[in-house]
Amino acid sequence: MLRPFVLGAEDDKQALALHLRPDEVTFERIFGGHAAAVRERYHQEFPAPPVPRARPEQVAIRVFAGGGPTGRPLPTSWSPIVGLLNPDVVWCSFRFHHPEARLGMAFDGLAWSMGHWAWFPKLWRWCPRA
Repeated sequence: MLRPFVLGAEDDKQALALHLRPDEVTFERIFGGHAAAVRERYHQEFPAPPVPRARPEQVAIRVFAGGGPTGRPLPTSWSPIVGLLNPDVVWCSFRFHHPEARLGMAFDGLAWSMGHWAWFPKLWRWCPRA
């Protein structure tokens, strides 16, 4: 699903970014009673859909999942906002990297909920605190 960000044309990257932009239903599903405040802050931070950028040599993708039914903990940097999150949502971070390297451009805030992906980049940085 993330492959267009590393190998796609600019139009493909923009289309995927738009597809991952959360809608009102997604905010409600993930943040419940806090949805309005989170949605407002999101649109302040990202007036246009953000597009993650990989360097030309970074054609491999690694995805790490936590929260929800995975049973894996969320990063400790998310501790101040965990109380706002629906506990059934799976959260992913992802990294674009050179195929022979383990490090690369890292991103987080990719949410899987009710059959839909949405991206909340650096949620822990801009989200209102619980």
